[in-house]
Amino acid sequence: MVKIGLLMTLYNEEANIHRCLDSISPYLDYFCIGVDEKTTDNTKQKVLDYFEGNTRGKVFDSPWNGFADARNQCLDQADSSACDFYLYLDADHTLQVADNEWTSKISTDMDAYTIAVNGGSMTHWLPWLINTQTPYRWRSVLHEFIAYSGDATEQSGGVLDTISIYHHYDGGGRAKGEGLYARDRDTFLSEFTTEMDPFLIQRYTFYLAQSCKDAGKPYWLDAIRYYKMRTVMGGWEEEIYESWMALWEITTEVEHLYKAIETVKERPDAYFKLLQHGKSLGNWKLLRKALGLYEQVEEWNTIGLFMHPQYNWMVDDAAAMAYYELEDMDKALELTKSLLERDDVPEGEKTRLKNNLPWFD
Repeated sequence: MVKIGLLMTLYNEEANIHRCLDSISPYLDYFCIGVDEKTTDNTKQKVLDYFEGNTRGKVFDSPWNGFADARNQCLDQADSSACDFYLYLDADHTLQVADNEWTSKISTDMDAYTIAVNGGSMTHWLPWLINTQTPYRWRSVLHEFIAYSGDATEQSGGVLDTISIYHHYDGGGRAKGEGLYARDRDTFLSEFTTEMDPFLIQRYTFYLAQSCKDAGKPYWLDAIRYYKMRTVMGGWEEEIYESWMALWEITTEVEHLYKAIETVKERPDAYFKLLQHGKSLGNWKLLRKALGLYEQVEEWNTIGLFMHPQYNWMVDDAAAMAYYELEDMDKALELTKSLLERDDVPEGEKTRLKNNLPWFD
């Protein structure tokens, strides 16, 4: 049986830590937990009490030098011979298990598995189950990520759908707010004076734009500039796509939605917003163009950056209404009936859809 180890970094998490540990403990063979030295609550003692008498791991005081460094401290302190895979969790996460035998479904021949992290309406896909014998390091000054650092080709096990992580967004870490995002902006700007890695420069440009957008309207002109810079830098298409989507959100210039669709053709949110925009304007020419693009997609992406799974059905709902507006009742009826058969459509929405059926007669 494959053995699982937990790696965590904690700061002021006494309110959440038991909930998190309870979710993973039935599957746990080892743990290595770093508690920030600046923690002011009872987090460390709660962790020690939880594992009292358990010799399968360690808890250590972690000096703060950024998020990536804190997680790398766990990698450096952990005993890689004590388990086969490390699983990363934050204190405001809980492990969701669809199959209690999930550890039997993973292979030590793989370097890492990707796991869905769900929270609110958003899903992230992160390679947070990593082989203890494979070299990985955390990188980035903010919005840290784990990266393979070996010489051979990384062997990914793909998406592990037998478990997922639920993000409760009630952790004791950094408090969100416009002031925080303004400080993040300054952090990223300072990094550009020394960073030489093209990948990190692309990533920092994207998250610099994100920080400016989230810092509020006084920073939106900067956000527009940095998003536009990111769209011409190449690299990961998902970041370019999200840059076009953010530009639409700030400016409501419809050309940005077309650019997003051109960048990643199988993501439904841009089509949904385009259809909704055309309907709100009563612009039938725009609706016809949007439906023409929509009809070219055979299947929507389910994995990507900042994914909102509800758009997978909402875009079909918006298309049905667009067909209705254009008096193509057969297609409107066909789409609506198909939505009523889907498991991902909420029951409350199905009531509305049933009420729509007489419109198409």
